Amino acid sequence: MMGPMSAAQPRSVQHPSPPVTPSWVPGVLVGLLGSLVLGVAMFTPGFLPTTSPVFGLLPIPLQTGQTAVVVGVLLSVLGWLLLRPEMCSTRPINSWSVLGLWALPLLFVPPVMSNDPYLYADQAWTVQQGANPYLVGLSALPGPYSDQVDGVWQGSTAVYPALHLITTWLAAGVTGFHPYWGVVAMRLPAVLGVVLLGLCLPRLARAAGVAVGPARWFCLLNPIVVVHQLGGAHNDALMVGLVAAALWWAVAGRWPLLGAPVLLGLAVAVKQPAALAGLGIALLIVQRLHHSSVDPDWRGWSAVVADARRCLLPVAVTAAVSILTLVAVSYALGFGLGWLYSLSTPGSVPSPAPVSVLTQLGVPGAVALWLGRFVLAALVIGLLIRYGSRDPWRVLVGTMLALALTGAVLHGWYLAWGVCFFALARFGPMAERALVTVMILMLVYLSMAEYIGIIPLLAQALIGFAVAIVLVQAAYVWPAFAGRMPISPPRADPA
Repeated sequence: MMGPMSAAQPRSVQHPSPPVTPSWVPGVLVGLLGSLVLGVAMFTPGFLPTTSPVFGLLPIPLQTGQTAVVVGVLLSVLGWLLLRPEMCSTRPINSWSVLGLWALPLLFVPPVMSNDPYLYADQAWTVQQGANPYLVGLSALPGPYSDQVDGVWQGSTAVYPALHLITTWLAAGVTGFHPYWGVVAMRLPAVLGVVLLGLCLPRLARAAGVAVGPARWFCLLNPIVVVHQLGGAHNDALMVGLVAAALWWAVAGRWPLLGAPVLLGLAVAVKQPAALAGLGIALLIVQRLHHSSVDPDWRGWSAVVADARRCLLPVAVTAAVSILTLVAVSYALGFGLGWLYSLSTPGSVPSPAPVSVLTQLGVPGAVALWLGRFVLAALVIGLLIRYGSRDPWRVLVGTMLALALTGAVLHGWYLAWGVCFFALARFGPMAERALVTVMILMLVYLSMAEYIGIIPLLAQALIGFAVAIVLVQAAYVWPAFAGRMPISPPRADPA
């Protein structure tokens, strides 16, 4: 007779299961590596004025730095896409931690793929000398930044409104107008703008009926914000942050017809494209005042006419208050509106903008410019007819993206005007894929086109497009990469 099984057989040894790596680790680490590569590459002589105090600090060959820029951009994009499933889950990782980790390697290095901060710093020095940058051109006054301004812009007067001039003057003044740290300090207004955006996004997402995690992933953590707005220190970041604050006031603040337009006027006083966001802000106020819900369905021409009548007064008040705010701020700061005479300066530079491409193909500049304006007007009118106050988020995002794509010049960071609010509009999965493709194309193409001249421009565009298609297909289709939850789940009722 056999004994008990416990006595006849040895007990099996229970081995502890290996620890599971959190799903957010690959994306965060890849994005951090991209920022580190970009940060080191910015010390390459090809990205620095020869008069910069850090010129030649790292003995990195020019070609190595140029290649590192492309690699860094690709890693930043890949890290962002890898983080998508985590941020779209029910318990996303803290977005502030990710943003801080990705941005930190870029905050204290020379401007990332941009010469604009040198211009900002030189204009700040002009203000420090008691002169008006609308009357005194770049590099006209000897100082710590005059020799660092790109020769293309030397002699040009300021094209940005007064609040931009005063914020850059304050930022450079914090460093005592140091020749290096004064340029780095141009990131301070950009950081303020991104923080404003991040603080407003949760309330805006709830008002739009959108999950907060996906909204933060698309609008706050995308590479255009990290690489261009923070790394490049562009004033678009502060402009977008103030627009976000105006949107928040429109959906949640007291006296929305006063507070929101004032904030919009401050945004325009930083950079002029914010003015077109006034349409979306006014329509949000109309929706709030009339307690109407999001309803993007077509209701016929009679409904369009009734909606137009309902919107007329709020739109007029928003425009009037924001313009008065702009004028008051401009003259109170002592600069006036002299930028009105220099607006053609940025458009003189070739870029991937359709208007610029037409000009490069032989179309007269005036014809191409007016064609772009006509397309912009048609798109805005179409958005107003199709959505109006029934869905202000789509009007806002559509008009800002249309403005960026139909202008005389197009830089990668211009896409932030619409990208930073795109998740709120719920245009659908196909539109999201298209915009992510355009973002990646612009990021990759511009990183190659500006710095790797040995590859023909057409080949660079084709390479950028191919990379964008592959990454977008992986992020949206491949289950192991994309996860299960889409960026745009079905629209919920506004909270």
